[in-house]
Amino acid sequence: MIVNYYFDPYGFNGRLKHIDSKAVKIFKPYDVIEKEPSTVIIGNSRNYYSFSPSHTGKNSTYNLSFPGIGIAQIRSLYEHILKAEIDIDELIITLDSFCDPLTIRSISNSLDDRVLISEDNPQIRTLVNKVLFYLSLDASYTSYRNIRKPKDNFMSSDGRAVKFNEYNYLKKGPGNALIERESRNIFRRVNRTNSIKAASYSDYKKQCKTVNLDYIINSTIENNIKVSFFLNPVNARYWEIYAHFDGLPSYVHYPKKLIQEKLNTIAEEHQHQFEGFDFLRLNAFTLEPLSYSDIEERTYWYESSHYNLAFGNIVLSNIFDKNFERTQLVANLKDTDLDQDYLKQKSLLEEWRNTNPELNNEIRNSIENSTN
Repeated sequence: MIVNYYFDPYGFNGRLKHIDSKAVKIFKPYDVIEKEPSTVIIGNSRNYYSFSPSHTGKNSTYNLSFPGIGIAQIRSLYEHILKAEIDIDELIITLDSFCDPLTIRSISNSLDDRVLISEDNPQIRTLVNKVLFYLSLDASYTSYRNIRKPKDNFMSSDGRAVKFNEYNYLKKGPGNALIERESRNIFRRVNRTNSIKAASYSDYKKQCKTVNLDYIINSTIENNIKVSFFLNPVNARYWEIYAHFDGLPSYVHYPKKLIQEKLNTIAEEHQHQFEGFDFLRLNAFTLEPLSYSDIEERTYWYESSHYNLAFGNIVLSNIFDKNFERTQLVANLKDTDLDQDYLKQKSLLEEWRNTNPELNNEIRNSIENSTN
């Protein structure tokens, strides 16, 4: 325990600046309580790497994003904040995956229930578990790993992972990261476990249960917390993969229509508490060409699913800066004519296909190689 306390593998004492990526899910739930932010961002890996809380213009913002989380985990993190009695007045929440998990297999393991305050795990127990972490063999191994490779995953003091190194991005480059990312995405589409493919909007609504999202909406109303829901941007290549497997409506159209319904059914006296930002759109940013042959970093992307800090700053400006000049980058989910907008997005995707046949061929070859 003394060795683990000294080397501080989970960053509890602030001695270790380089937090191991596997230790983040243990460290951050404690850290957010200690920081007591007034604004909290809860997103997935896209926001874990790309959202800098300092760019929000708020005095106290924390990035409580984790790789691989969905709406069930977002609810757990929100409940953790409430039960820790952190006096927050604003939440920024991704709705990239807002339907309740379809299967037990699809529930993310990106969080550790031992550190999250809940009805079954009171705060005193989380503090006891904090001590037990120091006694564990896993902590000893993490200490060793951090000594041997301390720059595995540097995290800023406000919760953002500073270095993107998924799919060996730093070592093998953006082209390899793109190959790895898309091969995994294609594999998941082929071996579907938690993906809705609906023939119509009514069919989508039947499949997409929203118990967790409804809880968050009702609870934030009760606690008078302002909420900005948002959909993350992804590169046009990602759109093309979904178009091939699941059909674009189930990915970019029906979810937006359901979110819009949810927002518009909130009582008028509470409407001011909620915003809906749609960044899942095709524009100059998301149409940036990405290729398996890329050697140097692109302007806005690590790979087709993850955008970089520069793009993240622009996204945050659209959410927080009322004077920021908004363009086709974002649409208001409350009042956009989504049927008309969807037709426009499909037209832009078709134009991308015609303009970039070599990129489209890369994707088609990857799909054929994965399905043969």
